[in-house]
Amino acid sequence: MRVSLNWGTSFNSLLRLEISSAGLNSWRHCLSLCVSPLAYFCLLGLGLSGVLGGGDYLRFVGPGIIVMQALSALSQMIYRVVIERRWGLAAMKLQAGVPMSAYGASLLAPRLIVFAIQACVVVICMLIVGSGFSVVPLFLGVLAGAVCAIFWSLIGITITGLVSNYQTRDFIVNIMMLPLSFSAPVFYRLDGAPVFVRILARINPLSYQVQWVRGIFNGELRLWDFLVVLALLVVAGIFSLAAVRGLRIASFEG
Repeated sequence: MRVSLNWGTSFNSLLRLEISSAGLNSWRHCLSLCVSPLAYFCLLGLGLSGVLGGGDYLRFVGPGIIVMQALSALSQMIYRVVIERRWGLAAMKLQAGVPMSAYGASLLAPRLIVFAIQACVVVICMLIVGSGFSVVPLFLGVLAGAVCAIFWSLIGITITGLVSNYQTRDFIVNIMMLPLSFSAPVFYRLDGAPVFVRILARINPLSYQVQWVRGIFNGELRLWDFLVVLALLVVAGIFSLAAVRGLRIASFEG
């Protein structure tokens, strides 16, 4: 007979473990999380703004940098689930009766906390340089970015749960990250990009996320981008549930 534990109790217990494993109980680690968004905005963004349009460029690039922080949830989640799978921790928790949804939520929560910290850093930088965004678009834009972070976290769970061979998994991640990062319209507009870059952007989920979030910051309804983001989120959720179900019996694997 399979035992099912209380959802809230399971989630709270696992969340404490996940926060600790993510280093979020250390102010030093939380401070180190600020380096990436600061580097993107203050070094790359400000540097390019001197050539590509000053304040208008920073207003353009800021939302894209927020979505870039959401993408980092992919590698964070893969690293975490690899540990869970390799040492049989996921199987142990799920076979003990922890609900799959509680287990998945406990994995997602620290990724969202990390994203919130990094997104707030970008928002503060945008306010300091006078980007001109009001409070409501800033808040809604960060919430939309959190949706993107959930998507990439689910992709991380899916890749790690369904691909058991670590060499294959590393190959998939390595060939994904750079094309994902640089074919999305984070630092440039697609209108003037070469044809092959525009083609890559059209099949890149990050492109639709960047355009959707940027539209929210500017008070625009990007319906097509939103629908694509929503559809991809649903698909990622379905595959990640299948991956978590597989983790119940997958232990001591790479």
